[in-house]
Amino acid sequence: MLTERLIGGFVAAFGAVLLLVLIPMEVSDMRGPVNPALFPKAAAWLILLLGVVQILATARTSQDASPMELVRLVILAALVLGGILIMPVIGFLPTAVLMMAAVAAMMFERRLGWIAVTVIAVPAVTFTLFDIVLERPLPPMPY
Repeated sequence: MLTERLIGGFVAAFGAVLLLVLIPMEVSDMRGPVNPALFPKAAAWLILLLGVVQILATARTSQDASPMELVRLVILAALVLGGILIMPVIGFLPTAVLMMAAVAAMMFERRLGWIAVTVIAVPAVTFTLFDIVLERPLPPMPY
């Protein structure tokens, strides 16, 4: 129970840091149909609110995470860091496909339909929405 509330607190604090420090510092305002800070701010608000929900909705009878779940979390965090580091080198689409495959594997997903949607459709729709529809460039593929 305490572990889940601590995680919720860290998530809520991270969302607040995004909203109050990182997004204003790193995202510039531009004129156009969509403000570039719109999606980062929406994601930061969602992170903050979900952290608060985690704090408030934790059941009193919940169990702490097992050591194996902690190992999976550390592996997933390392994969995300690796994805951040290779995205400028290989581009958004290949990195997003690899990252979504890693997430599906870490969640032990076995249904092929969901794996296909996760690994192929989510990166393709994200790329189409941001790069083509909103004309907000994502890291390009070098080839």
